[in-house]
Amino acid sequence: MNKIYTKSNKIIFFLILFSVFFWDLRVIPERFIVNNQIYDKALSNLDSRFIYLLGIIPIIFSLRYILFKKIISFKFTIVSSISLFFFIIHQIFTSDNITLLELTYFIVIFITLFVLKVYGGYFLDNKTLIIHSVSILSVFFYVFSLIIFDFLEIRNNDGELLKWNRFSFEPCRSGFYNNYNFVFSESSHFAMIAISIFLTNFYLIIEKNFKDIKLIISFVIFSFVVFNNMSLTMIVGIILCQLALIIVNLRKTSLKYILSSFLMLVFFVVTLLNFSECKNKTKNAMWLVKQKIPFLKIYTDNLNLELQKKEETKEEDQFSYSLSVNTSKGEKFVKNFKIKKTTDLSSAVLAHNLRVVENSIFSKPLGWGLNRYSNAFEYYTKYQIDEINHTYAIYVNNEDGSLNFTKIIVEYGLFSLFLVIIYTIFIFSKNISLSDKALLFPIIFTQVFLRGAGYFNGGFLIATILIIFIIFNLYERKISEKSY
Repeated sequence: MNKIYTKSNKIIFFLILFSVFFWDLRVIPERFIVNNQIYDKALSNLDSRFIYLLGIIPIIFSLRYILFKKIISFKFTIVSSISLFFFIIHQIFTSDNITLLELTYFIVIFITLFVLKVYGGYFLDNKTLIIHSVSILSVFFYVFSLIIFDFLEIRNNDGELLKWNRFSFEPCRSGFYNNYNFVFSESSHFAMIAISIFLTNFYLIIEKNFKDIKLIISFVIFSFVVFNNMSLTMIVGIILCQLALIIVNLRKTSLKYILSSFLMLVFFVVTLLNFSECKNKTKNAMWLVKQKIPFLKIYTDNLNLELQKKEETKEEDQFSYSLSVNTSKGEKFVKNFKIKKTTDLSSAVLAHNLRVVENSIFSKPLGWGLNRYSNAFEYYTKYQIDEINHTYAIYVNNEDGSLNFTKIIVEYGLFSLFLVIIYTIFIFSKNISLSDKALLFPIIFTQVFLRGAGYFNGGFLIATILIIFIIFNLYERKISEKSY
C-alpha cells in the first residue's frame, strides 16, 4: 500500500473534521467589513472551511496508486467534469457572464469531489473518532476562551465582564458563543453542526448498550457546551431531527433507542414550552407560518386564536416608510414600503426572503446562478416587493437568504429538485445505516429549514457530497452497521 496515501488518511480526516465542525474559525471575523476587491474577498474567506482542500496534495503524489486501485475511476472523473461544465454553463446562461470569484467556487466544488471520493469513506467509518475529537476540542476552545477573555478583561455587548466560570443555561436568550464571538460567531452557527454530534453520539451510546465509557464521557462534556448554547435553532433542530430519524427508521431501531429518544424529546419540548424567550420566538415562528405568502399558504386557525385576533387588529394599521435599498453598485435607490403585521426581526427577514423566492420561481425558474442570491434580493426588493414586516428586514441576510432552502431555490430554480430527491432517498433508504443518517441528516436539515449560511459554511457542501456518494455506493465501506 502506498505510504503517502496511508499516512494522509488521518491527516485529511482531521482537516475535513475542522472544515465541517469548526467551520466558523476565520482569519478575519465574519462581522468585519471588507472591501469588494478579489484580494480582500479571498482573505475574508481564508478560514477553516476550506482547509480540507489540502487533501488534493497527497492525491497528486499518490495518483498512480489511487488510479491503480480504482479509488478514482475514469467514469467518476468524467461525471465530475460534466458536473463542473454544467455549473459553469448554468452560471453563464443565467447572466451572460461569470466572475473570477464564481469560477473559483466551481473549482472548489470540483476539488471537493475528488478529496471526498478518496478520503470520505475513511471519515464516515470513524464516527467515534469524530465524536471524541469534536467533544474534546469544543470543551478545549470553551475553557481556553473563558480563561483568556477573563485575563484580558474583555466585556460582552452588554458591558459585562466575561468570567471564566460563566455558565449560561438561558434557552433562546443567551449563549456562550453569542457573548464571546470566538470559534463560532453566534450560537446558531454552533447549532448547525452540534446537533449532528449530539444525536450521533446519543445513538451510538444506546446501540452499544451504554458500555462505551468514552462515548458517554464525550456525550456529557459535549452536552455541557450544548446546554450553554441553547438557541431556538438548537432546540427545534434536535426535536425535529430526532423525530425524523425515529419515524423513517422505525423498523430498524430498537425499543431501547425509541424509549430513550422519547425521554430526550420530552426534555427539549419542556424546555421549549417553559422558557419565556423560547415561547415568544415560537409564537413569532407560528406568525410566519400564518402569513399570506403564497409560498407558505398553511392555515393554522386553531393554533392560537387570541394571537390571531391581535394580528387581525394590527393588520388594519399600515404604515408607509421611505427606505433606502442597498445596491451592489452603490447608487442611491429609495422606495416606499408598506409595513404590515410587524414582528421580530428574524421572522420579518425570513418573510422577506420567502417573498424573494416566490418572485424568483415565476420570473426565473432556472435560477440566478451560484452565489447570486444577493442580485435576486436586490432586484425583487427594488422592483417587485412592496410589503415588509420590519424596517430593517431589507438589510439583513441578503446573501444567504436566512435558510439554504431559499438560497438553493432562488439560485438554481427547478434544478434544485435534484437535491430534494437526493435528500429524500437518503433519509428514507433502508440500505443506509442509521449512524450515517444521524451524522449527516441534521447538518442538512438544520441548514435547509432552520438556519442556513450558504453552501460553503457549516459543512453543507461536504455533507451533501458525502450523501450523494453514499447513495450511489461510491465507497467500499470496511465496517458494518454494528461496528461503526
